[in-house]
Amino acid sequence: MKSTVVTALFDIGRAKIDGRSINHYYEWFKRTLQIQCPMQIYIESKHEKFILDNRPKHLETKIVIQELYELPYFHLKNSIDEILVSVNYQKRIADPTRIECKNSLYSIIQFSKFSWVLNAATENCFGSDYFFWLDAGVSRFVNDLDIADAKFPSAKITRLIKKYPAKTLIQTFRRPYQDLSTKRKTLPHDYLYDNRSFVLGGMFGSDYSAIDKLTKRVDLLLMHDMINKNIINNEQIALGYLLKTHSSDFLVFENNSWIHRNFELLYRCFE
Repeated sequence: MKSTVVTALFDIGRAKIDGRSINHYYEWFKRTLQIQCPMQIYIESKHEKFILDNRPKHLETKIVIQELYELPYFHLKNSIDEILVSVNYQKRIADPTRIECKNSLYSIIQFSKFSWVLNAATENCFGSDYFFWLDAGVSRFVNDLDIADAKFPSAKITRLIKKYPAKTLIQTFRRPYQDLSTKRKTLPHDYLYDNRSFVLGGMFGSDYSAIDKLTKRVDLLLMHDMINKNIINNEQIALGYLLKTHSSDFLVFENNSWIHRNFELLYRCFE
């Protein structure tokens, strides 16, 4: 079974907020680009040379150039900017120092990833059966793996998603947020103001039907339950809320580590 990895890189001036410069992302992305799998990459034109220089020539690759104003959710920028500076939002949102509470482009990119994966699945220019989103900087979580010599996705993961078709594979954190991940079957609407991301958004994947369903659910949640109610938060919070409201849509990989950013699922995806 064949899979396509979908990823993206855009410069939103993040270094001014939390110190992560575009050079940090180049360092991480250089490794991510070595994944032995067809890849569809969404980037600004200024990053094209970097991709051409660092993506192995023998690997199937499609580069899609989009400038910031062409992002799938860029039309929400003014609305998000207004939310971010509102007094009520600043009072209710958990940890307003987070980048998603300061930079509207960050949220625009995080929510655009679902549209990008759906576009890749719809085009399916590599004849793939499954489609995985991977953050450009995801390789920083797999420092002890030789990505260039490992098959992605692994046979175990392929068998798993084949056994449960039309479900999106995600990773949750079981121990750090047990009150959210295992003890509660539903979450209140106020969770959309929370900062406890018990679902990791750096990777998810499935077949076309599941990606299509997920993208529509995310869009409805973003527009109806967030933007229309003057809320904005990251895509991980959105995924956590959707996991509890539409649990049958997901195939959950539970990470047993106490470390929040331990991306155990990634290790299982390489062999």
